[in-house]
Amino acid sequence: MSIDLKERILILEKLNQIKKRKNEQDDFLLFCKKSSKDYVSSWVHIDICRRLEKFARDVREKKSPRLMMFMPPRHGKSFHFSERFPAWVMGKYSNLEYISTSYGQTLSEEFSGKCRDLIKEDFIRDIFPDFNLRKDYKSLQKWKTTNGGSFIAGSVDSGITGKGGHIISIDDPHKNGQEALSDTMRNKVIEWYKSTVFTRRYAGGGILIIQTRWHEDDLAGYLLRTQKNVWEVVCYPAIATQDEKFRKKGEALFPELYPLEFLKEQKETLGEYNWNAQYQQDPLPVSGTLFKAEDWRYYQNYFDNYDRVIQVWDFSFKGDDDSDYTVGQVWAKKGANFYLLDQVRGKWEFPEQIVQVQLLSKKHPQSYAKYIEDKANGSAVISLLKNKISGLIPFNPRTDKISRALVVQPFQQAGNLFLPNSQLNPWVNEYVSEHSKFPRAKHDDQVDCTALAIIQLSKGSIDNLRSLVS
Repeated sequence: MSIDLKERILILEKLNQIKKRKNEQDDFLLFCKKSSKDYVSSWVHIDICRRLEKFARDVREKKSPRLMMFMPPRHGKSFHFSERFPAWVMGKYSNLEYISTSYGQTLSEEFSGKCRDLIKEDFIRDIFPDFNLRKDYKSLQKWKTTNGGSFIAGSVDSGITGKGGHIISIDDPHKNGQEALSDTMRNKVIEWYKSTVFTRRYAGGGILIIQTRWHEDDLAGYLLRTQKNVWEVVCYPAIATQDEKFRKKGEALFPELYPLEFLKEQKETLGEYNWNAQYQQDPLPVSGTLFKAEDWRYYQNYFDNYDRVIQVWDFSFKGDDDSDYTVGQVWAKKGANFYLLDQVRGKWEFPEQIVQVQLLSKKHPQSYAKYIEDKANGSAVISLLKNKISGLIPFNPRTDKISRALVVQPFQQAGNLFLPNSQLNPWVNEYVSEHSKFPRAKHDDQVDCTALAIIQLSKGSIDNLRSLVS
């Protein structure tokens, strides 16, 4: 039976629609473009999409793929991995069970909501006609699809025990630099991965980790050290350190949004340690590299006036040979710079600690505010002297010593921290030495006082800097 021209055209149109739909189903990059009218892509996003397509195929073929990708902040990491990829791969492959995790349940459920809402949009049905949400199962923590798939949002803090997944993704297992610098928090994440994440994977299923590096021993660092051969690792530094396939050494990763000038400003603000970890994905060992001796600046004469002058104190409990030092410092700020005007340091018993506070306050009467770390003998000093010396302010650090030092280090690297002449003040040599050895030195009281002083003198600047590193 012959087919007339009209029927032939209809058949060809139908075949073209099927071919077009098949191309759209296979092309994750095209899916991302269709999902957002404001989508801006660069070579890096094309590369990401192609790698995720291969990862999905390997899961379907039960090859147990393991993929780690490292990217700087704000470069499209979560958009591709946690908001678009689950929707695309679940539409493409029916009956796929997906577990999406991060450092916190709130963030995981935020990703879940964006992915779930995406599936409701009409363009999804143009690509995957039989793919939609089931009306009876669509909470943020768990939802199911009409093609037999399911999505679970979990985190380090909330268990996914009893659940299983063909794909388990981890989007930033560490919340921020402070947690990544904590041995306790890093070990918590690693144990969660070993005892929970790894055991939830179906046979042949895949694990996907996408993160910004924070520490050499973060989850990615642990896996690279213990299981390197089973992982495909892709690193996207913000600025290329060598010639690459798609860019040359020194070029930006996503210049359309973050040009080289912007990245250089970030580097100057963050300091070497935070820049290398977060933006270059190459965290340095925290082993005495924070405060370089050559980055200190020195002054010869005092200014007639400063913007502000303060004292900072870190007291020990005892004065014996095995105890920590008691340290008192006087710091001043003028413009963008900070000046260490004076320091006293010794292993003193409580009565002598009282005397030292009185002497330093008398010597520097312009230091109206006196910040005292509220631990060891600090509380007792305040209690005894509060009616004799004004301006005694207790201070309780909310972060650990390394985190505080990391916030201050960029000021030193930028040349904004000034010390007195070491020939006239021999104690400066020991001060520089302790900072150079931090955090591996036996004592760190001078470092802690310095951090406290700079934080107090730079409240606005420090808050802005913290927003970049947390």
